[in-house]
Amino acid sequence: MRRASIRIRALHLCVFTGLGYFVCEAASAPSTNSVATLVPAKESPASMAEVRVPLEDWDGAKGRIRRDPEWQKWLVRKQAEVDEWRGPRRDRVEWIAGVRSDLVNPKDGRSLAWSPKWSTPEDFIKGQPGIAASRPLREAWVYYFRRHHAERLSDAARLFRLTGDMVYRDWVVSQLDFYAANYSKWPLQTRNGKARLMAQSVDEAVLLIAYADVIHILGKDLPEASKHRWQEGLFKPAADLLETSFQQIHNIACWQRSAVGQIALAFDNNELWRKAVDGPFGIRRQIAEGVTGDHLWFEQSLAYHDYTVQALLSFMERAALAGRSGELQKETRIVADMLQAPALLRFPTGTLPNPGDSIGGPFKSPNLSLLANAYRVFPTPLGLATALRQFNWDTLVDPPTPPAGMTALPEVRSRNLEASRMALLRRGHWQVFFLYGQLSASHAQAEALNFEATYRDTDITHDSGTVSYGQPIHKDYYQTGLAHNVPLINGFGQARWDRGELLAFNEAGVVRARQLTYRSGTSAERQIDVQGGSLIDSVSIETTAFGEKPQRLGLALHVQGTVKLPEGFAVDQTFSQLKPPSFSYWSKVRTAGFRDRAVFDTQFGNQKMRITFSVPGAFKISHGLAPDPLQKTHEAFYLEKEATATTFKTIIEPVGD
Repeated sequence: MRRASIRIRALHLCVFTGLGYFVCEAASAPSTNSVATLVPAKESPASMAEVRVPLEDWDGAKGRIRRDPEWQKWLVRKQAEVDEWRGPRRDRVEWIAGVRSDLVNPKDGRSLAWSPKWSTPEDFIKGQPGIAASRPLREAWVYYFRRHHAERLSDAARLFRLTGDMVYRDWVVSQLDFYAANYSKWPLQTRNGKARLMAQSVDEAVLLIAYADVIHILGKDLPEASKHRWQEGLFKPAADLLETSFQQIHNIACWQRSAVGQIALAFDNNELWRKAVDGPFGIRRQIAEGVTGDHLWFEQSLAYHDYTVQALLSFMERAALAGRSGELQKETRIVADMLQAPALLRFPTGTLPNPGDSIGGPFKSPNLSLLANAYRVFPTPLGLATALRQFNWDTLVDPPTPPAGMTALPEVRSRNLEASRMALLRRGHWQVFFLYGQLSASHAQAEALNFEATYRDTDITHDSGTVSYGQPIHKDYYQTGLAHNVPLINGFGQARWDRGELLAFNEAGVVRARQLTYRSGTSAERQIDVQGGSLIDSVSIETTAFGEKPQRLGLALHVQGTVKLPEGFAVDQTFSQLKPPSFSYWSKVRTAGFRDRAVFDTQFGNQKMRITFSVPGAFKISHGLAPDPLQKTHEAFYLEKEATATTFKTIIEPVGD
């Protein structure tokens, strides 16, 4: 059975309302130091089929519906979904949209589930036992309503093209008439960009892409008077508004330029097209400066990499349908490479490293949903194979062909991704991802020098990501050093983003890097060596910020296993005292003192590992349960020594292999 999919292809990611952690600065990559040109572009990450021109075969779609019972069932479900939605539900001028992260219980911050069964925010709140009404909650409900409403408009336009039923066309026209008549009445929101229909400009861009898609689908069946009203009342002022924010290199800017470009195509507006493509921060510059020589988006988060690909893919597909892909040949090839680049970083567990402040994770690789969404322009064997199992509008009007090539993934090997400030080691049964620096404050965390590792197909340690940005734990814990495998001074990790300095890299299994300004007056260095079947990690930290006075130098290590604690550990009621707020989020903490060395046997599923910590002289080790977005908690170590300089050495080795 094929799987249904939605038309609005924006990933369900919140947008960070600041542009960095600790400091709020622009994320633009200066043209004199473009992240795309720090190193020469490497070969494409995988052999790609030629860029394809998408089709829209509505006559063929009608024939498939007539001949295929499965398509007939799909159509019945789609019509029922749209008919049920367009009856009692309508948008309202008095409804102000908020952000999705505020759809939580105001009392305890617990996330709530939005459902299309509720017609108003008041009905939704009444249907949630024990939930108190709040303005952010109501506005978050409106965010979801408008997203869902736009999806149904897109569906209705296609139902009209498929069935000829004027009911669907007339409903779509009435809804866009409403938005055009009232767009200027919604208050200007400036919390993240500028928007009216939504709280954030990126969310408004996603809506406008869906609305522009409706114009394309209705085509000649759209009355010119309606099209003119929509242009003057909705699309022109909305496009102008999008052009007033995010004039920088950023994933949100890609969504906004994509929306403006698709509006330009809908109204055959060459001036607007030039703004979207060749403006100061248009699509062309976004791709030239925002994509590194490793085919990765410079903000490092692989979830936001895919999110950016979604924005660019949407634009490339619409440009190809309009016959204008020839103007974007270089950019199209780069997006094609971006589509598959993350797969070259995948662990044997089938997951990706998780740098940056991605919500959730680890994420699966390859991203089959994204590859399937891309098949109309960038057909890959895996994308085609996945799309063949799907029932949606794309596969109805432009059926995917069986893949001619193999669906095997490219081999993962040791690589120094210098342009992206990352390295990958693969030797023996070990695979290690090392983040030695950042390119921007955008979506960065206190995570420089963090590493993730697997042994065979066993997850040893990974970055857990974060939760909804609206929750206090996001800022107070998940963005901090304690949430990562990094050195700490007095409980604090990296103070601000920094490119870092790579000191050594050997594909045979060694990488070393340092952060000279890890914190004020403090430097940190890490070397990871895969040797003789063991992972050997050495972290040095030195501070002169407090003269000769010893400071609490620390190291955090998160594990995805069960640790067997030796004797001597006692409940530590003082673990979070005189430390940053992040320490209060660990639970069941026990601490013991050691000298020179400590050994812990740890069970990772069926794999037993021995973890040996070596620190000169006396030091402490705390063990506890750390927060985890997916599994609530996982076990973690915190090592601490009072000194002005020290080295923490960790050896992780298999037992019984």
